[in-house]
Amino acid sequence: MADTSRRTSRLPIRPIVATVGVVVVSAVTIVGGQMLARQAPAVQAAPADTFASPPGCAVISAELVESVAPAATPRPSQPGPLHEGGGNTCVWSSVGTGEAPPRSLRASFRVHFTDKSGETSGARAATNRLRAVTPAEWGSGVASVPQVGEDALVWPGAGGEGAAELAFRRDNLVVRLWFGGAADSGGAALSYGQARDSVVGVARQLAEAL
Repeated sequence: MADTSRRTSRLPIRPIVATVGVVVVSAVTIVGGQMLARQAPAVQAAPADTFASPPGCAVISAELVESVAPAATPRPSQPGPLHEGGGNTCVWSSVGTGEAPPRSLRASFRVHFTDKSGETSGARAATNRLRAVTPAEWGSGVASVPQVGEDALVWPGAGGEGAAELAFRRDNLVVRLWFGGAADSGGAALSYGQARDSVVGVARQLAEAL
């Protein structure tokens, strides 16, 4: 009988230990969830974030588009150079019009907000994004564009020799531009130098507008 009594007195220990384990795990889960929530990207602008939303396509005037891509018209944004979620992408093109050399201009605007903890500002997040989308090394054709911004860069773009890409930052906004074109009606291809000069010209006026 004594042995049975000892076994019986030890039975409740497991439920108690299990209950304590559940409480500890729950506490860790709650604390971890709170930490992740604080570190998660914000979905709206903080008071210090200059841009609460990406600019509309109208920030690039029809006259400015015409200056680099005559007869170009707005086109639906399709996956291609500069296409990414979380922002606004604008496209103008004269391809297929038969009225002018085939040229295309794409602009991408993406805003970044201060995180929920307040530790990483929208401007800092935009700076990190800019570094991620610009060339890591200064290869052929890569150049700074100080007249657009201290961290602005231009480089050969995707799509062939006659294409140039440029990126710069305004506070918590990252702007990316792509300009390029195939051979014109006379058979002359657009050179990188021409594409670069065109996209820099667009960027300078756009930076002033922003």
